[in-house]
Amino acid sequence: MTIDLFVSGISVVGIIIGLIQVAKKMGLPNKFAPMLSISLGVIFGGIVAMLESDPGNVFVGLACGLMACGLYDQVKNISTGKDTSKK
Repeated sequence: MTIDLFVSGISVVGIIIGLIQVAKKMGLPNKFAPMLSISLGVIFGGIVAMLESDPGNVFVGLACGLMACGLYDQVKNISTGKDTSKK
C-alpha cells in the first residue's frame, strides 16, 4: 500500500460518513446505515481498482467502509456518554 492510497483512504472514510448522514436525512433507516457504508466503501475501492488496475484496492475500500461504520459509532457513543467497555 502506498502512502497515496493510505491518505486517499482516510479521506474516503470522511466522504462515506457524510454520504451516510445525507442518506439518513433522506429517510434511510438507521439499521441499514452499516450496509450502505460497506457498500459505498467497496464501490469506491472498485473505482480505484479500475483506475489503477489493482484489484486489491477493493479490499481497501471494504476496510474504509468498515472504518466509517466504527468511527461514526464510537464518536456517537462518546458524545452521548455511553459506556461501551465490557465489565
